[in-house]
Parts: sequence; C-alpha cells; structure tokens
Amino acid sequence: MSRLREHLPNITIYSNCGLKGFNFIVNSFWQVTNSLLQENLPHITAPGNPELFQKRFQDTWQFLFTISNKVDPSLIYEASFQDHMKRFNLPVYFEIRFQQISASFEADIIENSQETISDHPFLKLRISAAFWRSINHCFHSEVFLAHLTDQFVKLSLLLLSRFLFHINTLVENKKDPPSEIFVVNLMIDIENLKKSLGLQRNNDIPNSIYKIVPKKLWNFIEQIIKINENKLNETHKKLKDYLIDRKVDESVALLQQIFDIPRLYRRTNKFAPTTESNYIRDVVNPLEKFSSDYQVALKENLNDIMDNCVHKIGKQ
Repeated sequence: MSRLREHLPNITIYSNCGLKGFNFIVNSFWQVTNSLLQENLPHITAPGNPELFQKRFQDTWQFLFTISNKVDPSLIYEASFQDHMKRFNLPVYFEIRFQQISASFEADIIENSQETISDHPFLKLRISAAFWRSINHCFHSEVFLAHLTDQFVKLSLLLLSRFLFHINTLVENKKDPPSEIFVVNLMIDIENLKKSLGLQRNNDIPNSIYKIVPKKLWNFIEQIIKINENKLNETHKKLKDYLIDRKVDESVALLQQIFDIPRLYRRTNKFAPTTESNYIRDVVNPLEKFSSDYQVALKENLNDIMDNCVHKIGKQ
C-alpha cells in the first residue's frame, strides 16, 4: 500500500488527459485496485488485531487521500472510495481500544489507590500516573484515528470522571479516611495534571496531547480543555476543604481544655497566668506541624489553608 501511495498517483495523474466523460482513476485504476485488495488481502479490514488494523486503515485512507488530492479533491467522497473504507469496522476497533484502555486504568486505581511513586517526572501517585497514561493512550499515534475523534475524546472525559470519582470516594470514606500526605499529593498531582491537560498559552494545541486531533476540530478541543480544567478545579477545592476541616477538627478537639482554664484558677485561687498555657500551644501545634511539613509542597495553597483554619477555629 505504501508503494502504491508513492508511485501510482504520479503515474495516473495525467492518465485522464484527452478523455471526456470517462474518469480513468475511478472507473479503471481504482476498480482494479479495489478488486485486488479484496481478493488478495481480504483480512486487512478485520479489527481483531487493533495495532495492524489502525496502521492498515491509516495507510488505506492516506493512499486514497493522496490520489484524491493530486487528481480531484472531490474523489475522496466518491461512492466506491467510501464503500471501501466502510469495510473497516471502526466501531469494533474502538470497542477493543476502549476495553484495553479502561480495563487497564480500572485495575490500576483499584490495586494502587494510595501508592506513591518516585519515577514519574511530575506526578506523585500511581493512580494519577495511571490516569495520565490512559489519557495519552487515547491520543497516541498508534491508537488514535481521526475518524473516531469524538469517541476518543468522550473516552478521555470518561477516564477523567472515573479518576475524580475515585478520589472523591476515598476522601469521603469516614471509616477509613485517607492519609494527610495522600491528600496533599493528590492536590499537587491535580495541579500538574491541569497544566499538562490544558494549554500553557492560547492556541497552544500543537504542544499538547491533543495535537494529533485534526486542526478543523481544535475549537472543539479548546472547549474540552475548559471542561477538564473546571472538573479538576472542583476536585482540587474539595481536597483543600478536606484538609482545612481535618486540621480544624484536630485543633477544636483541644479547645475544651482551654475552656477549663478559668475554672481551674478560680477553684485553686492561683494567680492569673503570665505566660502562655500549654493548652494554647497544643491547639496551635497541628497547624504548625502541617505548615512545617508541607510548606514547600503546597506553596501558595498553604497560606489559604492556614487562613481558613484560623478563621474557623476562631469561630468556635
């Protein structure tokens, strides 16, 4: 197919010169080529081997597109061309890819829900890396097909929804709450995923994972990027609120001891205290430790978390 694509258009480009009412490309060359393909290569359109199917589909489409582009752009829509491409069972191919990508991702998030990793360039959790890997598979050059753009985009949205749903389920588990470091790592990963899934600058799709999508659909992709960003922002806020509530609960549990201080001094006739109480120090300790542990990791998010914690504790 690749040799035909290279040489035949050059041979046939002028083959219709002087002939009126007869399209040599469609009625002669293509008819013979189509017949030979069906007789000698009947299995090239079978999707059983998705890797081979994807390559054969792209080669065939590019072959027809090259002929059409050099002879007459409208030929690509010619009925016999279209009928030949319909022999490729795209729905079955996508179903196979869907099962491969989604099943692998599902296994990763179930088996490695809170496992950390050290070998990823910008992610800290295995489930985050599994999500990123799955999204990249959707738009990989050896998986993606332009004719299935809408399906692969929908799959990417499903993967994101599944990833975020799993995160929310873990955080909302009262019986077995996630560790503090896990939630912090999730916040960091979500911020990095937002950068990687989004655009660093306007009209920057050529430098994103969506660069393989046909240019005529880039406006559509920009809308998808906005949807992804909003979903990630919502979950990031939930994680931040979770940390705030957790720290507030730890500190508030110690406030009762502070309420007992005046009664203690009245009962014992002690002099009024002139130094800070250990009880006060105990209330502040959870916040101080959190700030010390995650000052570098959380960066500007830390100030927001601390401000909200102090505000909520002050209302108790």
